[in-house]
Amino acid sequence: MGTTSRATGPISNRRHLPLGPAWRRDRLDLRSASDASRRAALTQFEADAHRIAEQRGLGVDISASHEVATVPCYPDIQRQLGDAVASLGARAPLLPSGAGHDGQAMAKLCPVGMLFVRCTGGISHNPAEYASPSDMGMAAAALIRFIERFQQPPSKGGTSGAQT
Repeated sequence: MGTTSRATGPISNRRHLPLGPAWRRDRLDLRSASDASRRAALTQFEADAHRIAEQRGLGVDISASHEVATVPCYPDIQRQLGDAVASLGARAPLLPSGAGHDGQAMAKLCPVGMLFVRCTGGISHNPAEYASPSDMGMAAAALIRFIERFQQPPSKGGTSGAQT
């Protein structure tokens, strides 16, 4: 595809465990709209971590505990979700997303889309995540509007039209 995407994923400090005076364990949750860009970002992160550790006389060990393929959101469903939000007088910026656990269960059955809800500070997938009641209400109203106006996307081969 001709689109570029940025891999995102802050290092989570909530799970660091002291293993001794000179040890630290962190978790990196790396997400991207495509597997290729996520892998490229991980390769760069690993190279940078090893370079920095070497400069500081430290060791670094990086291992993957969980990795799953990206599920792209179906553009027509994303457009319809954005239209539903706009019909309520709000703006729905297009956010690139490679749905992970959120969409993988359904992707083989049907096209998937995601309605993102604004969170304070942009924090997501973290215990500090917070969406205000008014933002949650807007999301619920937008989902209802989406369902009321839903138009079946055209199939892109196969029976479901899902892009995998």
